[in-house]
Amino acid sequence: MSPAPRAIRATGAVLGAAVALGVVALHLPAAAETRPTVLSLDAELPASAVYLDESFFADVFRGSGGLAGHLAALRYGAGSAQGFRAALVTVAAGRIDWHDPIAFVMARTGPAPRTDVAFGPNGHRPFDIAIMTDCGGCPPDAASREAYLARIRRDAEIVRRHGAQPVLFMAWTDRDRPERLAQMADSYTLAGNATGALVIPAGLAFARALAQRPGLALHEDDQRHPTLAGTYLAAAITYAALYGTSPVGNRYTAGLDAETGAFLQRVAWETAWQYYAGRPPE
Repeated sequence: MSPAPRAIRATGAVLGAAVALGVVALHLPAAAETRPTVLSLDAELPASAVYLDESFFADVFRGSGGLAGHLAALRYGAGSAQGFRAALVTVAAGRIDWHDPIAFVMARTGPAPRTDVAFGPNGHRPFDIAIMTDCGGCPPDAASREAYLARIRRDAEIVRRHGAQPVLFMAWTDRDRPERLAQMADSYTLAGNATGALVIPAGLAFARALAQRPGLALHEDDQRHPTLAGTYLAAAITYAALYGTSPVGNRYTAGLDAETGAFLQRVAWETAWQYYAGRPPE
């Protein structure tokens, strides 16, 4: 595997420059109005991650130990022999501004984060990336955007100080509140651009899938939490964004039927290309 495909990086860079000059119109899916300027992680591919939000836990993302477990399974399904280490740090049901990113350097893999781990020296890197999101019920709104951006800048600086890369996970909207996606996607993309953080466009992947198959159950009955299909789609777009590799044809489908798994793989890859490059995959 390699960082984000050359075509995505090159096309995205050209479109980003053109947008800055005001010479092209944007046609992004599901109302994402701001183009991302960060198209991939740095050259090193992540072998470990810390997830900074309770949304990533297994009781939210169905099966396989939460989002981290599904991501690891997709890597193995693609034939990767490299292990993947992950940990979760959270304040239950908390907004992103409730979290202390210092916890990221204190976490260890296991059923719960440890709080008795001493800080390492400068340059100590317990994890390659730190994935951050806001809880699904409280996406950033216009009134709180500046405070949200300020918090993301602070968190990203702390993460980088310890040698890791910050990543933002764009959440999806509640099933009965699709009108919130445009504002949410714009806020996450602006935050990623302002801090140099890669944004995982999970919310746009949900919107794309539901636009093509309105009857597909990606949300539980509470309209918010993901079903197994929604969980798998979130994992597939995370895999595509972090590794720049297509999930299409991956052997791992989380127990979904083959047709549904293939559909969600395709949606994830289409979303990655559209978000980062501004056009369908080659």
